[in-house]
Amino acid sequence: MNTEARRGRESPGESDAENQGSVLDGLDEALIDPSYLEEAERRIVLDEGGRGSDGDREYGEAIRALPSALEWSRDETSLFRRANAIHVAFVRSQLESLGEAGGAIRAGLSEMPMGRRLRVELAPEVYRLLHFVTDETADEVCRKLKSYCALEKRIEAGSAPNGKRGVSWSALGDVRVLGEGPGDEAEAPASRRHAGGLAFAPVRRGAVIDGHSPHHARIFEERPWPVERHRAAEFDEAVSKISSAQELVRAVCEPACGATDACLRVVALAATPERPDMTLSSSIPELIGTAGLTNLHSKVWAVELVAEALVHEAIHSLIFKVELAESLFSSYAAARTMSVDSPWSGRRLPLGGFVHACFVWYGLWRFWRRADSSHTVHGASLAKRARKGFESGAVLRHMPPEGASLLTPCALEAIEAMSEKANADSE
Repeated sequence: MNTEARRGRESPGESDAENQGSVLDGLDEALIDPSYLEEAERRIVLDEGGRGSDGDREYGEAIRALPSALEWSRDETSLFRRANAIHVAFVRSQLESLGEAGGAIRAGLSEMPMGRRLRVELAPEVYRLLHFVTDETADEVCRKLKSYCALEKRIEAGSAPNGKRGVSWSALGDVRVLGEGPGDEAEAPASRRHAGGLAFAPVRRGAVIDGHSPHHARIFEERPWPVERHRAAEFDEAVSKISSAQELVRAVCEPACGATDACLRVVALAATPERPDMTLSSSIPELIGTAGLTNLHSKVWAVELVAEALVHEAIHSLIFKVELAESLFSSYAAARTMSVDSPWSGRRLPLGGFVHACFVWYGLWRFWRRADSSHTVHGASLAKRARKGFESGAVLRHMPPEGASLLTPCALEAIEAMSEKANADSE
């Protein structure tokens, strides 16, 4: 961001200003592997409805690489950048499917600096608009996307849009145009003012901490209790915990920290006042790159559990991105009709959720095995809990035969490799 843009903003803490400034200037271009973009676009085939076809996504290179990536070796970090390239390629392909208007938006994005362009292309809200059936028509989606792009230019210039009314929030949900419509969040906890009429959400390690934009509220829709925004003190406590948890992840394992940086664009926060100690984290395929954390201000959320939640949801995000180009199942429609009892939580999970869980818990097991007493006294117990579902034989035994038969060869190979490795470990 230029010097003029920085003037007039209320001065937050130094580290907060650095966090915000880096993201407002544009996302780190190192988040994606640019050499893989063209290949990713070739791999993404759109059917007439604008969605990836199950039959056309049968590749498998990235899915086979998941177990190695979740070992958290410094030599196995390229998959996270490739997954973001797949995500970007998918968004660009979807824009093309919108015809002339979508093509014009893509052309406009191509004129932006890459880091600023990625603020739009990797925004979970943009993916939702382009990929999921919504109430908006194609024309309305295009108008909204054009407004997001226009707002990015005003963020770069350091002032709110002039004249023509547009969106009230940036695509990432980290910038609010003050005075735009009802519910103005000018006084939102931890927001930062700008003389040009913009307010800013806090950012930690490139992830927007969102407790106020409407973009990510749907991640909390299936909570069993009414959900509300945090009060100011609660929100600030939650932001502080996220910072501490990110530092713990970095201390335990740099590659895992890099994965959360790469895969999580937004950490959305909400509270359930009727059940203030209910702690839940979640991801949904509708909002790739968003982790939803409930009641993070609660003392029940120890820093180790927040760190685990961030790694947990980052792995979900990674798999969602990979699935934009490759398939875990030969038929997703058939997979959606089946469910499995989780050996980790005991809950009944959709078959797709269970397959995700195999990768997630394997990654958490490998993560906590790297922790020693200088990081946390709970590392061994957390590793044991994560390995639990792999004990006593192949994890696939928990799946009905008809469910296992739906796994693509690459998914079957990956799950068997993780199960074999976990069972071979004597710790």
